[in-house]
Amino acid sequence: MLYLIVRAINARRVVEFGSSFGISTIYLTTAVMDNMQSNPGTFGQVIGSELEPHKHAVATQNLEAAGLSDIAKILLGDAMERFQTVEAPEGLGAAGWLEGALPACREAFKTEAEAGCRRDVG
Repeated sequence: MLYLIVRAINARRVVEFGSSFGISTIYLTTAVMDNMQSNPGTFGQVIGSELEPHKHAVATQNLEAAGLSDIAKILLGDAMERFQTVEAPEGLGAAGWLEGALPACREAFKTEAEAGCRRDVG
């Protein structure tokens, strides 16, 4: 589902709150790569966050094993703090199933703009 949403909105910059072991990050990154191929010369990036060090380590290994670590990275720590230094995304900011995702996304990026903080799922 995440892959299809990212493809449908042609997102090339995606953030993910709570990446866990990075499985959804792999789908998001694959969709971003496919969007980049549809628009040659464009930049793509996926940035996730994970609070638990063990999950962060496994997720990072999974991205490397999938050959996606040049486009995707997962920041260790609280997304609300870590995303303060990240430029707001153009596309999928938060999945709608995450309670409070839209306000958290806006707060993390210090913007009231709807772009990048869409309710895309759920």
